[in-house]
Order: sequence, then structure tokens, then C-alpha cells
Amino acid sequence: MLKVLRMCIIAGAVYCFIVGRAENVLIAITIQETFIVLFFVIIYMVSLQHLLVCVHWPLLDLINSCMSAVFLGLIGIRTIEEKGRKKLVYIGGVLCLFASILCVFDALMVVKTMRSNRKKAPRIVPATAPSRPNLR
Repeated sequence: MLKVLRMCIIAGAVYCFIVGRAENVLIAITIQETFIVLFFVIIYMVSLQHLLVCVHWPLLDLINSCMSAVFLGLIGIRTIEEKGRKKLVYIGGVLCLFASILCVFDALMVVKTMRSNRKKAPRIVPATAPSRPNLR
């Protein structure tokens, strides 16, 4: 649910950037973030993470959330400078900052889930080596 909310907020920021005629770099990064979040939403909705076991999905999701938080935070800070000149670009920047905060919450939720799954995992106890008889 958090990813869908994040995707909607980023899509709103993309709309504000396009209508407000922001720089192409800002539009490209936010569109990229929208499609990456959409990719994860589709993967989790279709349950492909259970079929593609060669990828550690929670770790990939954690890395994505951290990188998205950094990129969206930088975009948000960069566009706040446009407050006086372009109102829609400023609103898009505020939406990016809010999405960045959601990315941090998402990363914390992923870490919490990874820790709880690690506690539930069975422990593998190494077998003890057979004792050798004393040959004295």
C-alpha cells in the first residue's frame, strides 16, 4: 500500500513538472522513479518474487527505497528554489520531498520485515565431528 501511495505522489510530481515546464532532468528522474515503483508493485501483486528466487527481493527493495529517497530528496530541495518563479514546479518539489519521506518509511518497513524473517528462519547447527579414539 505504501508503494502505491508513493507511486501516486511521484506521478503527481511528474504532472506538476511537465505542466510547470521544469527542467528535463527533473522530469526524467521522476518518470524513472515512477516506473521503478510500478515494476515493484507489479512484481509483488503477481507474486513473481516467489518464482524468481535468484534475486533477494527484500534487499533489492531496500536498495531501491534508499536510492529513491536520496534522488527524490535532492530533486525536492533543488526545486524549492523555484517558489517565487514557478508555482507548479515548487508543488512538484514538495511532492518529491513527501515521496522521499515515504521512501524512508518503506525502507524501515523492509528492514523490519527482513529482521523478523531472519528470526523465524531455522538455525542450521553444524554437526560435530566424530570423536577419534585415543591411540596411546
